[in-house]
Amino acid sequence: MAKKKILVLAIDRDNDLYESCNIVGPVIGRDNNLKAASKMALADPEDPDANVMFQAVKLYDELSKDYDVEVATVTGSKKLGYEADRNISMQIEKIIEEFPAKSCILVSDGAQDEEVIPIIKSRIKVDSVKLVIMKQAKALEKTYVVILEKMKDPYYSKIFLGVPALIILLYTISTTFNLGWQPVAIIISLYLIAKVLHIDDYVWKAMSSFGFSLEKASFLIYLAAITLILISLWMASQKYFELVGHTTAIILFSSVLQSFLLLCPLSLLLFIGGKMIDAVNDKHKIAITNYGFYAVGVVLLNLVLSAMTKWVVNDKAPYVSFGDFVNIMILTIILGYVSIYSIKKIRKTIIKKLRLEDKECITERGMYLGRIVGIDSAKEKLILQTPFGTKLNFAVENVIDVSDRVVIRD
Repeated sequence: MAKKKILVLAIDRDNDLYESCNIVGPVIGRDNNLKAASKMALADPEDPDANVMFQAVKLYDELSKDYDVEVATVTGSKKLGYEADRNISMQIEKIIEEFPAKSCILVSDGAQDEEVIPIIKSRIKVDSVKLVIMKQAKALEKTYVVILEKMKDPYYSKIFLGVPALIILLYTISTTFNLGWQPVAIIISLYLIAKVLHIDDYVWKAMSSFGFSLEKASFLIYLAAITLILISLWMASQKYFELVGHTTAIILFSSVLQSFLLLCPLSLLLFIGGKMIDAVNDKHKIAITNYGFYAVGVVLLNLVLSAMTKWVVNDKAPYVSFGDFVNIMILTIILGYVSIYSIKKIRKTIIKKLRLEDKECITERGMYLGRIVGIDSAKEKLILQTPFGTKLNFAVENVIDVSDRVVIRD
């Protein structure tokens, strides 16, 4: 009787293996894991990931007597988040292709690795989870070491070190220019809200995706956009210093926003236009429709905010009444609905014409769903087959990207 295949899987989500030892995951096999763990332990004896790999090798030795076992280590990314989860999911698929195990035992140090467990479960059954906790002689020493280790993690250092540093910097600038504590409170509040809602991740991801390069035709467009947004910030600051202390807070805010909106929307549209040009050159048709949504959003948001600031300030013609503002809001809703409906229709048409059959399908977070086995054009549905043979249907409008894989909105 054939022995049950079991995979002992160690997780290094923040990719310390590459950062410390320049070893690229996945690391497959007992000898390879033992060498990699030894190399990491020598490079950084305090790193718990080396102990995780040693524990994985120990489990391999214990189970190999009764089961057909393989040991492997998967690595993510120091940026964590989507990039780390995507790397781990791709490496797991590679491991399963080489060693088609029915189930696995996870070995982890528990530091944020629990977030990737659902992704692993979508690809292979998890029989057990082994947490590796480093022992310390004294409770106080343990707490001290844990805090120091957490401070090395970019995720925690940005919160526990970045926020106080930002407060001190802003307060110093505010005191130097006699601006008071209000600007500091506003900026810190917006920053914390962005962290809670993960807006900063989306903004950083969007900015990093621009791919500035002198070789691209869009480079000059990006350069012009950056120049315009800097001018917008300068104009807004000039308006603030001109009016601060001479008017009410609501008039001050509206006037500053009005100055900022003179060129900022044009800057954003130039950024989007540059991305559309890159998408056309790369023959990435789906991306063009995505940027179309962004362009519509910028135009409509600018229309509403401009009308609001003119209604509040109302210091020169054309004067805007409250009724005019309401009419503009209604017009914006109508234009938004028509624009979004039109872009969705265009995107559906493009997707139906693409050859999607036999392409792998994943979610935005990198979770593997299966392969596309057909398209129901009448119902506008994609037909997916999971690794377990189950067929699923997804609306075509949920497709947000098509490249080597099809990405579907979570």
